[in-house]
Amino acid sequence: MNEPISPTQLRSTIYRVLDEIAASGEPREIVRGERRFLILPLGPKGRRELWDRPKRVALLDTTPDELVATRWDYEPDPDG
Repeated sequence: MNEPISPTQLRSTIYRVLDEIAASGEPREIVRGERRFLILPLGPKGRRELWDRPKRVALLDTTPDELVATRWDYEPDPDG
Protein backbone atom coordinates (compact mmCIF):
# COMPACT_ATOMS: atom_id res chain seq x y z
CA MET A 1 0.00 0.00 0.00
CA ASN A 2 1.14 3.56 -0.67
CA GLU A 3 2.44 5.90 2.00
CA PRO A 4 -0.39 7.52 4.03
CA ILE A 5 -1.15 11.16 3.23
CA SER A 6 -2.74 14.00 5.16
CA PRO A 7 -6.10 15.58 4.27
CA THR A 8 -4.22 18.70 3.13
CA GLN A 9 -2.14 16.65 0.70
CA LEU A 10 -5.29 14.88 -0.47
CA ARG A 11 -7.09 18.18 -1.05
CA SER A 12 -4.30 19.51 -3.26
CA THR A 13 -3.92 16.28 -5.29
CA ILE A 14 -7.37 14.67 -5.11
CA TYR A 15 -7.70 13.91 -8.83
CA ARG A 16 -4.19 12.47 -9.11
CA VAL A 17 -4.77 10.31 -6.01
CA LEU A 18 -8.10 9.03 -7.36
CA ASP A 19 -6.51 8.27 -10.73
CA GLU A 20 -3.72 6.31 -9.00
CA ILE A 21 -6.26 4.33 -6.95
CA ALA A 22 -8.30 3.55 -10.07
CA ALA A 23 -5.23 2.49 -12.07
CA SER A 24 -3.52 0.38 -9.40
CA GLY A 25 -6.57 -0.96 -7.59
CA GLU A 26 -4.77 -0.40 -4.27
CA PRO A 27 -6.42 1.57 -1.46
CA ARG A 28 -4.94 4.83 -0.18
CA GLU A 29 -4.74 5.70 3.51
CA ILE A 30 -5.50 9.20 4.79
CA VAL A 31 -4.32 10.12 8.30
CA ARG A 32 -5.85 12.97 10.29
CA GLY A 33 -4.48 13.13 13.82
CA GLU A 34 -5.17 9.78 15.46
CA ARG A 35 -7.82 8.76 12.91
CA ARG A 36 -7.18 6.78 9.76
CA PHE A 37 -9.36 6.65 6.65
CA LEU A 38 -9.15 4.46 3.59
CA ILE A 39 -10.11 5.29 0.02
CA LEU A 40 -10.53 2.13 -2.03
CA PRO A 41 -11.86 1.31 -5.48
CA LEU A 42 -15.11 -0.64 -5.62
CA GLY A 43 -14.99 -1.50 -9.30
CA PRO A 44 -17.45 -0.81 -12.11
CA LYS A 45 -20.44 -2.21 -10.20
CA GLY A 46 -19.93 0.02 -7.17
CA ARG A 47 -21.24 -1.24 -3.83
CA ARG A 48 -23.19 -4.03 -5.49
CA GLU A 49 -19.87 -5.74 -6.26
CA LEU A 50 -19.32 -6.28 -2.53
CA TRP A 51 -22.59 -8.23 -2.30
CA ASP A 52 -21.68 -10.38 -5.31
CA ARG A 53 -18.68 -11.89 -3.54
CA PRO A 54 -18.86 -15.59 -2.71
CA LYS A 55 -20.36 -16.23 0.71
CA ARG A 56 -18.24 -17.64 3.49
CA VAL A 57 -18.30 -21.38 4.01
CA ALA A 58 -20.03 -22.47 7.20
CA LEU A 59 -17.62 -23.67 9.85
CA LEU A 60 -20.21 -25.74 11.70
CA ASP A 61 -22.02 -28.53 9.94
CA THR A 62 -25.31 -27.92 11.75
CA THR A 63 -28.39 -25.73 11.65
CA PRO A 64 -28.91 -22.87 14.10
CA ASP A 65 -31.84 -24.77 15.68
CA GLU A 66 -29.64 -27.80 16.31
CA LEU A 67 -26.97 -25.62 17.83
CA VAL A 68 -29.42 -23.96 20.22
CA ALA A 69 -30.82 -27.36 21.21
CA THR A 70 -27.37 -28.70 22.11
CA ARG A 71 -27.21 -30.05 25.66
CA TRP A 72 -24.15 -30.23 27.79
CA ASP A 73 -24.74 -33.08 30.23
CA TYR A 74 -21.34 -32.73 31.87
CA GLU A 75 -21.31 -31.26 35.35
CA PRO A 76 -18.00 -30.81 37.14
CA ASP A 77 -17.46 -32.66 40.41
CA PRO A 78 -17.65 -30.03 43.18
CA ASP A 79 -15.24 -32.08 45.35
CA GLY A 80 -12.51 -31.91 42.73
